[in-house]
Amino acid sequence: MRDKPASFWVVVVGIAAVFLLVGFNVVAVMIKPGDDEQLRRAMEEMRQASLDGKPGGVLQRLSESFELRTAPDEIAQNPRSMIARFIRDADISELTFSDITTEVEGDTAIVRCNLKTDLTYQGYSWRMDSPIAVEFRREVERRLFVIPEGKWKVVEVSANLDDMQLRL
Repeated sequence: MRDKPASFWVVVVGIAAVFLLVGFNVVAVMIKPGDDEQLRRAMEEMRQASLDGKPGGVLQRLSESFELRTAPDEIAQNPRSMIARFIRDADISELTFSDITTEVEGDTAIVRCNLKTDLTYQGYSWRMDSPIAVEFRREVERRLFVIPEGKWKVVEVSANLDDMQLRL
């Protein structure tokens, strides 16, 4: 064995390293938690992003998709943009989810929960208690350009303003 050239050993060690790397990634994909746990983790990441003021938070996404039953031409100002701006610019002192339920069907999932948050903006305090729905879609990403791994991505966060309980 000592009569083999150094390049032989470099190739052997390189091949062993590649097999270890691929093996580690295959095992990591196989032992991933179930859909319910992945969705709950995604919700927690969105909650934390809102608390930290980072993009992709649940309040930012919620502010992008309000449903109103009032026709826009009946209102002097656009309430969607006013509320969205308020939510994006407000300081968040508390943000919690309760009554979390997940519904998974194929590559789509909906997480329904109750959102409670305390916001402060320009001296006004606002408490929101509202049911929300978060729609997810499973997208396939590739580890090492080869190993497929499904990840849940947020499609939409929605709430109906008529169902919100708002307190100043």
